[in-house]
Amino acid sequence: PPLPPTDQSNYSSAIDHEDTLEQTYLEERDLGMTLGPFTEEQAANVCGCKPHELCCGALGAREEGDKVRTIHDGTVNNVNHHIRQHTSEKTTAPTLADVVHAIQACHECHTAAGGADQNISPTSDEDIVLIKADVTKAHRRIKVVPKDWKYMTARIKDQVWINTCGTYGIASAQLYWGRMAALLLRLLYHTFPDLLWAFVYVDDFLFLVRRKHLHNVGVSCLLWLLSVGCPLSWKKTLIGTTNSWLGYQINSLEASVCLT
Repeated sequence: PPLPPTDQSNYSSAIDHEDTLEQTYLEERDLGMTLGPFTEEQAANVCGCKPHELCCGALGAREEGDKVRTIHDGTVNNVNHHIRQHTSEKTTAPTLADVVHAIQACHECHTAAGGADQNISPTSDEDIVLIKADVTKAHRRIKVVPKDWKYMTARIKDQVWINTCGTYGIASAQLYWGRMAALLLRLLYHTFPDLLWAFVYVDDFLFLVRRKHLHNVGVSCLLWLLSVGCPLSWKKTLIGTTNSWLGYQINSLEASVCLT
């Protein structure tokens, strides 16, 4: 069996950006994703455990262009080992080959139905348009039962914070967000029969629609996600017959790809 979960110190990157990390936890507290800051005794009382049972993960900070991402290492303190031992499945995700196959299949369907050949005019209503949408704080949208909060605590400036939802760096976050994302896709297919194909890779959605259905299906899919409480990053929302996904530039008119 894995070693028992323990308490770990933060990485140097977290110490260098502790003001930024603290501000992130404060902002997420207003969204109901964190609780704190607390003393160890206060945090233990909230989690329903003893102070020595709190398992603070090692925080790290990763600079990503215009933001600093908070990393909560649940492996170094043995929390992830226990989660994986009780997880019988893994999240599967589509790749570039799946998207290209889908575009080609849509072209072939249109041709077989008596439409134009695959060299479709750029102004055709039958063009396949790609819609990319990025979910904001996707992993953080999944609530965790209170009895497990003690395994997802964090320490910033000698104060303890409690994560109450999926946390980037805790093994269960992706698994349960993946299940939620799959449910969202099934509901989208059920709600919009003219949606050609839909993919999700972690928190990046990609929808394939005919140009003639761009507004009543494509844009409606985005509004539908918002209506069920799935917030989108508008600066990462892109619509076009050429679009980027998983680090590739995809051309839906030619079913071709290249590196971005």
